[in-house]
Amino acid sequence: MGLRLKLILISFLLGLVPLLLTCVGAYWYFENKLRSEALHYQQDMLGQLELNATAEVHKLKQVTRQIAVDGVLGKYFETNVDVRPYLMQPAVLRLFAGYGRINPSIKAIGLYGAEGKLDTYFSLGREKVAADLGAFSRDELEDNQVRVILRDGFGGPRQTVEGVVPVIRDARNKTTLQRESRVMGYVVVWYSIEPWQEMLKQTEQRNAKFFFVSDFGEVFVGGENLEFTNLSVDTMQAMSVDEHGHSQVHLEVDDHNLLLSLRNLSEGFWLGALIDEDAINSSVLNFLWVIVPALLVVLLLTGLIFYLQVLRMVIGPVDRLIDATRRVAQGNYKQPLQVNSKDELGELALAFQHMGEKLDESSRRIRELAFFDPLTGLPNRSTLKRTLTAAIKKSNRDNSKLAVFFIDLDDFKKVNDSLGHAAGDELLIQIAKRLKDNIRQSEVLAADSVVSSRNALVSRRGGDEFNAVITDIKQVHEAAVVAERIIESLNAPIMLMGSETCVSASVGVAIYPGDGDDADTLLRNADLAMYEAKAQGKNNYHIFTEAINQQVHERLSLEHAIHEGLRKGEFELYYQPKVHLQTMQVIGLEALIRWNHPERGLVSPAEFIPLAEESHLIFDLGNWVLGEALNQLQQWGAHLPEGVRVAINISPRQLAQPSIVSQIIDMAGHFGVPLQRLDLEVTETSLLEDEAQASQHLSALRRHGVTISLDDFGTGYSSLTFLRRLPIDAVKIDRSFVSQIAFEGEDRTIVQAIMDMCLKLGLKIVAEGIESADQLSFLVANDCHEAQGYMFSKPMPADQVLAFLRQPEYLAI
Repeated sequence: MGLRLKLILISFLLGLVPLLLTCVGAYWYFENKLRSEALHYQQDMLGQLELNATAEVHKLKQVTRQIAVDGVLGKYFETNVDVRPYLMQPAVLRLFAGYGRINPSIKAIGLYGAEGKLDTYFSLGREKVAADLGAFSRDELEDNQVRVILRDGFGGPRQTVEGVVPVIRDARNKTTLQRESRVMGYVVVWYSIEPWQEMLKQTEQRNAKFFFVSDFGEVFVGGENLEFTNLSVDTMQAMSVDEHGHSQVHLEVDDHNLLLSLRNLSEGFWLGALIDEDAINSSVLNFLWVIVPALLVVLLLTGLIFYLQVLRMVIGPVDRLIDATRRVAQGNYKQPLQVNSKDELGELALAFQHMGEKLDESSRRIRELAFFDPLTGLPNRSTLKRTLTAAIKKSNRDNSKLAVFFIDLDDFKKVNDSLGHAAGDELLIQIAKRLKDNIRQSEVLAADSVVSSRNALVSRRGGDEFNAVITDIKQVHEAAVVAERIIESLNAPIMLMGSETCVSASVGVAIYPGDGDDADTLLRNADLAMYEAKAQGKNNYHIFTEAINQQVHERLSLEHAIHEGLRKGEFELYYQPKVHLQTMQVIGLEALIRWNHPERGLVSPAEFIPLAEESHLIFDLGNWVLGEALNQLQQWGAHLPEGVRVAINISPRQLAQPSIVSQIIDMAGHFGVPLQRLDLEVTETSLLEDEAQASQHLSALRRHGVTISLDDFGTGYSSLTFLRRLPIDAVKIDRSFVSQIAFEGEDRTIVQAIMDMCLKLGLKIVAEGIESADQLSFLVANDCHEAQGYMFSKPMPADQVLAFLRQPEYLAI
């Protein structure tokens, strides 16, 4: 089989199969769509008509009942039959006329005797009413209820709706509707069916029709195009009524397939709806007769175009492929072949072309990776350094200044942790674009030289760090303006993963030549200035000064001293007792670290703990405190009273370690100390860093018997919801509040509120910083459980603890 014949066959099959599938799918889709729309329309209209019809029936019953209980009718029936026409009939007719004027839908009102014979009537027209009620009224109206009857009668077939109710007399000789009364006669009110017809006017469409029908299948109100005037007895009996009075059945009338739905409105009174299933199928077929020829024409034209294009792409590439093969043999690998063919010849030709293009692209990509960041497209660190070096030389020749900016995003890790690394990458891309929009970008040629045609450059240093260089500045103030503009632009909300995310940045600035005369020095000093901006609260900028350099040296010196102090044993634990306020017995000791520096003397924890938190030294300090406290517990052994726990402060970075639980358990096991002797104190800040992980760690420790206390409560988040969901045993009220509780004021109110909240949550309350009897009295009066402070004892070395416990002078308070 030749290639052309193959193309024709494939084109035919590619057109025929989709056409068949389209026809089948379109029929199925539109048939279901039209059926679903008809059903929804039917149910909506049925619901609306049911409400309207039920209201109309209720109104009809109410009017009929109102007429029947009128006292005039009771007197009428009590009057002798011979004199009724003279004495009572005028009054009755006036009564009926009045009701006729009030209710325009009333066509006539009749009075029937107890035997069902017509006594008198009032008509708004010239029609005659039925001579008697018949067996229906005599048999079914003895329950004294108002009934709605659909039957041929007044005005011809299906022209009225009758409301029938008995007129009765009770023992007290008053007209009423009570069951104990005697039936004296019947009131029959004939109502026009015009309201029912009006309900159906705006409801019908081609595929859905509505009507009202009686129990006997007689349609008394229906549309003009309704296929029948009566439903067979078999059809009515086949209807299965659900608990809501609804029913549904399939019918076939005059070769029409119909879906019939009925809803019961009252005794013997139904609302019906039809869906013409044949009309739905006919509509779908008519639609297909329109769309299929159009699809066939489109597919034929597409097939012809496809066939011509393939012919063009098969013959032409052969000659071009031969020429390309010769040029490849000569060593020219990049071939400008324009081949549109998709068969084997075209693929072979494209392979030659792609080979040369890939080689060129790989070479270009290697050069880009060497000088540009692959994520943001900004110049990388290498390009920045080369560009900055060139800019320094130019500024030196021109005797001008330049500014180096070190930009670091604040809390970028939270974005990665909460939204994922993909969102973090997208954030970096958008940040890079904003920086380029706010700082005039240099044109950089990443080849053998760097050429800046403008006076600015933005680059990505790595991670969440960026650099910028601006040349030809006149005053330092210009650099400050740029830094402010950078921060302002980055503070604007950024759309990430469908929601707005706000970020901030800290910016450090170094100026040439005052802050350095080479690229490395300027970048390092800008980095130091950036860290100073972070230390001042983040989302800020700072211009490098020599004082920052001095601070950095001091910090490095202090870090080294801490490291050496741990190695040389310069740190020591002091212990401050915690007292139970009901028994005034020591029930715990808080381990507090002290540093005896050989040259600086006693160094305050407030000076070296924050520095340790910023560096990895906090892990070394934390491990030392835990180990030293456990070692001291082992030494005290049985000499320490039973139930006395040692409280150890855990830093946020320690609590964030995945292995913190196993580390504490292993160390306690190593020293042979029961975990029930430990009380770990954590701050609100450490829990807010990663609440889920912190809660998991604390819950695991509590299961092993460790007590958990929330330290410095009141100075941070301080939320009731926060307390409820945390796995803690006690809350320590910060000394800043306790110091003022002896006086009426906000601090006293806050402490009372905290204690009330903790008591209701079943948490122990520990007050810190007790220094006076007034403070103690207030806490005892408000059911505080435990306290610590100078009033009981200052922190003491470990060798004084047992002696203190044997001589509890604090009990004299």
